[in-house]
Amino acid sequence: MAAPRRVLPKEIRFALEFQPGAPFQQSIINSIMVPSNLDQLYCSINEIIYPTAWPVGFGGDPDIIDLPTHWVPWDDDIVSTSQYHFYVADLEVYESMAAVATATDNHVSMVPAGLAFDLRMETILIVHQLPMMQLMELVARSADRIITLERRLGDAEAAIAQIRFHLGL
Repeated sequence: MAAPRRVLPKEIRFALEFQPGAPFQQSIINSIMVPSNLDQLYCSINEIIYPTAWPVGFGGDPDIIDLPTHWVPWDDDIVSTSQYHFYVADLEVYESMAAVATATDNHVSMVPAGLAFDLRMETILIVHQLPMMQLMELVARSADRIITLERRLGDAEAAIAQIRFHLGL
């Protein structure tokens, strides 16, 4: 009999503590990988995690279709005016991040010990698991939309051809 699956949270929230203007490896999103154990992945991080940034105060969960407009490169500076969202496509990595959240009490510090509090800043990282069914539904809707747009384009081209014929162009 298989062991029961652990129920995972819908999302994982971390408070990220960082030092603005710190040396390169301390203040970039990429540096989140080590405290979150993502530096030990068996594949490229880009294959399983999609990093985005949203303005602080953005309410609700962003739609998957809007993610490309908020994508951030791994080497961007972390800023306190953005909250970061990682979309994870691998269940084992998501489980690992949930374990890190539990072990760290949902706090990741990327500042050296003893750094004065007035030199520290904080922002939020929210980790989401990408549900396969949601992705399949998005792909299906996108395919339907493409077919509809192609049909409309064909109708528009036919209408233009008919107008040209009537105008003798």
